[in-house]
Amino acid sequence: MINWLNSPLMKKCQGYLVNWMALWYFVFPLAVYLNPSKDGTSNVFYLGVLLPWVILLLMGQVKLWNNNAVYLSALLMFFYLWLSSLWAGGNSYTDIVYLFKWFVYALCLLTAPVLITHRYPKFFETLLLFVFAAAVIAAALTIYVHIQTHGASFSKVRMSGWGHGYNSIGLGLHHGIAVLIGLFLVDRHKSKAIWFGLLSLIPLLAVMLTHSRGPMLALVVCGFIAVFLFEHTKAVVVTKVTLLALALIAVTFIGWEQLFLRGFSGRLDIWEKVWRLAADSMVWGEGYSLEASRVLYHGTPINHSHNVVLELLRYGGLVAVLLFMGHAVSLCRFQLKFGDRISGYYFLVLLFTGMVMMVNGWYILDRPNYYWLGYWYPIGLLMVKQNTQANRHLAMRQA
Repeated sequence: MINWLNSPLMKKCQGYLVNWMALWYFVFPLAVYLNPSKDGTSNVFYLGVLLPWVILLLMGQVKLWNNNAVYLSALLMFFYLWLSSLWAGGNSYTDIVYLFKWFVYALCLLTAPVLITHRYPKFFETLLLFVFAAAVIAAALTIYVHIQTHGASFSKVRMSGWGHGYNSIGLGLHHGIAVLIGLFLVDRHKSKAIWFGLLSLIPLLAVMLTHSRGPMLALVVCGFIAVFLFEHTKAVVVTKVTLLALALIAVTFIGWEQLFLRGFSGRLDIWEKVWRLAADSMVWGEGYSLEASRVLYHGTPINHSHNVVLELLRYGGLVAVLLFMGHAVSLCRFQLKFGDRISGYYFLVLLFTGMVMMVNGWYILDRPNYYWLGYWYPIGLLMVKQNTQANRHLAMRQA
């Protein structure tokens, strides 16, 4: 069997599978911005990335064990959340199957980048350029349609888009990610810093027009970090400070009082109701179920807790929250120990997404959606960074 798998024909097939996976791993984030259908975007992942990954896994080409704290903490968290469906109400068998599928999706997103970059070392640098271009095009089209629809009052109406940006906060999240990618490109391509800075204004304007407080505030915080944390030329500093100043002006234009009062009064009410639900099973949680109880807000059922920590507390109890905190700490330690300026931007995207998750919420295991761009994609890139570091240390020891 081993000789058969290592035959020239099978090696060629494995190469074709990695090529196919790389192509669609490339297409998926573009589809998040440009595809008007969420189902179509999901199918890109299922058929283009997941299917070849599963075949490569069965052929023994996927390394599922990685002696890395970020990976192991994520794996432990996944396993516990999957187990939580055993003590949930509703159809336990269906819940277990669904959650296992989402478990596999997350494993695929963590391990596929290492396979791809082993074959194409510059893959993700190229990907970021294309994602940024797709985001700028999508933001420009969305803004144009919004202005055409609402005329002179366009700035007073919350903007939403299509597909994964069908609601304002989803739009704010993935265009906020585009602004951070723009800052990375400003820093990476210093001779073209002004042009990338100008293009970054388009997704920045899209974020502001959503009136989504979580992405706006998170973007201001991450913008400050991006400006002051890294070394820059004068042109890069001017470009970043200008972008940050425009973000602050836009937030001020909406009004800080309005931003906080309108932004969190409803959230506090929802969080209080979720806390009461969670208090009934504080240690282990109520378990994940597709038929989980819903929080009523002004008579309307709310299907998530608008806070990732409360969402985990509700479904997985204090155990899930502690596992998530351990995962977050491992990410911080990894960046402090192995990080450089490039991985620093991946970490900024994670920080931005994490801040949005604290006011909007997301269940860590889920079907393909816009949160993947800000969470699993950057963590997958950090896995590539760790793998590169490990290979470098191994080469040095063998030299």
